[in-house]
Amino acid sequence: MSIETDAPACFCAGVERAAQRWLACWQSNSDPQPPRALEHALRSLGWCLETGQNPDLTIDLALALHTPMLRIGQWHTWEPCLRKVVEMCTPQVNQARRLSAQNSLGVLWFRMGRLEEAIRLAQQNREIAAGMGDVTLQYAAASILTEAYLNNDSYELALRHAEETIILAAAMANAALEADGWINAARALLGLEAYAEADQRLWQAHALALAADNAVYQAKARLFMGHSAARRAQWQAAVTHFEAAHTLVTSYGDEVGRATVQSNLGWVFTELGRWDDAARLLEDAVRVLRQHGNGPAERVALRRLSELEARRQAASRVM
Repeated sequence: MSIETDAPACFCAGVERAAQRWLACWQSNSDPQPPRALEHALRSLGWCLETGQNPDLTIDLALALHTPMLRIGQWHTWEPCLRKVVEMCTPQVNQARRLSAQNSLGVLWFRMGRLEEAIRLAQQNREIAAGMGDVTLQYAAASILTEAYLNNDSYELALRHAEETIILAAAMANAALEADGWINAARALLGLEAYAEADQRLWQAHALALAADNAVYQAKARLFMGHSAARRAQWQAAVTHFEAAHTLVTSYGDEVGRATVQSNLGWVFTELGRWDDAARLLEDAVRVLRQHGNGPAERVALRRLSELEARRQAASRVM
């Protein structure tokens, strides 16, 4: 056999070995990966997509990398890559893998503000998952619908789907996911101005997240406790909750989460007259959110920064 014929086969075999190595690395529950590990794993995924030799391995590697890519906020970089992965999901690919990849794309779309696309895809996947009797995939689709409706201010629909996720998470005996369901139910209740009910669900979620030793959902619960307090002008309580959330998101390296909490702290500091602190936090939040392509959250931070400047100007005119 000629070298010309052997070379592509050797390359494909090398790509597959590298992908298997990085898949094992990212699927393990060991300590956080070295800083350049994600870069190398993404390069392997790119080679897999280029060769198209092993769709199952490619999809599994993409699914393993999805959460770290969301966490660092590289959404616009990740979206075209994830779309290519979904395009690999031909009828020959295991249906559960196919739905998992599509659900991952739905999560990314709602975070990018592409709500109609996220809702349409999640509704389709929810029906298919229910027909399969796959509780995990039903949960994933219902969770996307909850988040998308929350971001669309459709609070009654969001509450209905959040309650569905609570039931599904309990069926899986997954305390962390159940905590997330209670948090999202509380978010819908906050939108409906049912503050006492929202607070009750948030503390229930926080207890579940603590029991599961899950810092992500502890942070999310404290974030929305801060929202609940701030909406009732309980500014010092809001600061306490937002600062607790900030410590937690910083501990696990969520840059977008950190910027989102800073945006909220900036809002509260504005109300407390701590304008220099507010400006510092809001300017940094805008920078990070813009860098990571989170348009909806960036617009909120910019609006808060504009409100801060208006307050400052009004105060200077009085003086």
